[in-house]
Amino acid sequence: MVTKTTFLALLLAAASAAPAFAQSGDIHALRCHGCSDPQFEQAAIGAGLGKRWLYDFAGGELRAYLVGREPNGTGGFFYEAVPLPVEAVYQTLFDRAWAVYRGNGSLSKSVVLTLAGAPATGGHSDDSVFTLFNSDVGMGRFNTWLAQYMAQQGIPVSPDASEIQTLIVSNPTIKFAGDYKRVGVRVIFKDGQAQFELEDDEAAYRFKPGSAWDSDGRKIPESPSQIGQGEYRFPHGEQSQDYQNYLSLIRYWGVPIGNGGWICTEVTGGGSVERGCRLGR
Repeated sequence: MVTKTTFLALLLAAASAAPAFAQSGDIHALRCHGCSDPQFEQAAIGAGLGKRWLYDFAGGELRAYLVGREPNGTGGFFYEAVPLPVEAVYQTLFDRAWAVYRGNGSLSKSVVLTLAGAPATGGHSDDSVFTLFNSDVGMGRFNTWLAQYMAQQGIPVSPDASEIQTLIVSNPTIKFAGDYKRVGVRVIFKDGQAQFELEDDEAAYRFKPGSAWDSDGRKIPESPSQIGQGEYRFPHGEQSQDYQNYLSLIRYWGVPIGNGGWICTEVTGGGSVERGCRLGR
């Protein structure tokens, strides 16, 4: 029976005998952002046997592994991912791509869409960011409409070839799976903002969790469990649009109004009236 130590030696021998990838054209690097060493190894094993490439733009790393396997004696296999040195030509291409990533925040095109004043929105120019969360269908409808609108307005859904492809698509090439064709959109609503990412089939956008903010700079809770521990203050009392927006969330979630639920009181001071609300816990 081949021991684990012997198996590792065989893998390393195979790696040293294998031809350099720099002579064989393109490679396909899989995304593993923020991965630890064990996570890199598991991702390589998950990609299958042979030489596997992974990249981490968050941590600035390009890695190569040789993945092999042997019978484990119980009808299955023992898998091992052995780290390999990264050829200089690929490291250079990765470093250039990483510089683009650092400069732009991602390899995606970033778009800011302000609904108020935007052409041909079909009534969406007055949309509230809270409609994403205070109904069963609001988010789905907006996600689909946003993709249709971007397409109708001719806003591209992939990076500019002049910059990204010149740097990343060459021979030999590293094909960075994951970020390459995504486009992020920050939508400015009448009472806040939120970020969206294009789905792979380009039929709809997907709201990016945790990215919605109201007009006062507060992160909008997406569920009752995300309501902050402190008090929410609303200038102008019950007439405040933000107060009405938060109240719509509370009602949609079925949170009781009053003791044991959403508790609000009038707060006066400095000649103004504010509405202070908190969730009773």
